[in-house]
Amino acid sequence: MQSGFEDVRQRGFLSRHKVEEVMQKLEEFKINLLEVEEIDFRESLNRVCAEDVVSKRNIPPFNRSAVDGYALKAEETFGASMNNPVIFRVVGEVEIGEGGLIEVQEGEAVRISTGAPMPKNADAVVMIEHTSKIEGDYIEVYSSLPPWKNVSRIGEDLREGEVVIKKGEIIQPHHIALLAASGNLRIKVFRKPIVGVVSTGNELVDAVEVNTVEAKKDLQEGKIVDTNRYMLMNLVRQYNAKPIDFGIVKDDLETLRNILISALKKTDILIFSGATSVGTKDLLPEIINEFREVGDLFIHGIAIKPGMPTGITSIRGKPVLLLPGFPVASYIAFNLLFPKIVFRMYGLDFKEFYPPGSILKAVAGMRIPSTAGVRTFTRAILEKKGDRLFAYPLRTSGSGILSSLSKAHGIIEVSEEKEGIEEGEEVEIRLINYFFG
Repeated sequence: MQSGFEDVRQRGFLSRHKVEEVMQKLEEFKINLLEVEEIDFRESLNRVCAEDVVSKRNIPPFNRSAVDGYALKAEETFGASMNNPVIFRVVGEVEIGEGGLIEVQEGEAVRISTGAPMPKNADAVVMIEHTSKIEGDYIEVYSSLPPWKNVSRIGEDLREGEVVIKKGEIIQPHHIALLAASGNLRIKVFRKPIVGVVSTGNELVDAVEVNTVEAKKDLQEGKIVDTNRYMLMNLVRQYNAKPIDFGIVKDDLETLRNILISALKKTDILIFSGATSVGTKDLLPEIINEFREVGDLFIHGIAIKPGMPTGITSIRGKPVLLLPGFPVASYIAFNLLFPKIVFRMYGLDFKEFYPPGSILKAVAGMRIPSTAGVRTFTRAILEKKGDRLFAYPLRTSGSGILSSLSKAHGIIEVSEEKEGIEEGEEVEIRLINYFFG
């Protein structure tokens, strides 16, 4: 058994680790890197790019018109105005998708559509509204144009060899469009991490089986439906990882030990829900300690509310999270730790990543209490009054009140240094119900 393990069951959480301390210690964890795989660009949504991707061609690949109008030589329009129009002879027409050998000579113009390739010798396009047709094939031009006015030049969007997507970027729909345009039909991405999810506790029954006669009787006799497992597996999916369901495990040393051994063989990350506090039946810390190797850190007890009993370690380079049994505490602790762990597995420095629009600024509509020395995550609702957005803490906010995550619009994070947020103070609220992966 690994020496130096502190008996949290006896001492409780008197030496809770501050969040910043935990984030720093995560850098010291032994964490295996994920392999790189090559995939079709069409299947790359939300994957993490494993190398800088460069354009294989210029975009656009030719000079093209940015407006509907007439292509001509810019220098021939110098001095043109409503009172002093310049006359051009129209010698042809180019539509989008057409090519050819059409060219303009002195005093000539070519009718052109937006996106169509520029005729040879032409270096500007006059907009239709700055012209008028006159007798025969002639037009009057009332606007003086500098060279390349209203022209999208070759490589204006991307130059051949220019970086399209940087290593570590999360590929979004607009990136996929760039991959198509730049000729990158196969790209290298990090393999999706495989995440095992286990619920622990003698009191749990499975939601799928709850309608049986026996299960209904169990609920009446103090059992509860396991909700965390389903929540956590889908939180895992939101981070584009693959969950494996290891079901409900009873509070038994041998059973828990066997599930740990089995899960470590099949996963990159392992998450336990429940069995993390300091009660007599919370056995996981004891079992984890049996498997840790010399140098493996074990953090147990984080100064957050809710989620204080959270634990984290790594075994054979595979992170193991011990999350609280109360669903809100489990939700908060997961979102605090899981993104950092995954970035480490990508071999990247973690950067706070939240989708555009997922964090809003609001005004505290009433005082939001917290405890100094503990980072508090408060569920809140939003209300718009006039042109201002106000945030109010939910009155029913215990860490076991699962419905509060549905009722809340978002979560307000209060730092350890503050003893609450005063009414009228500006706050940031991270939206809960937001599509991001």
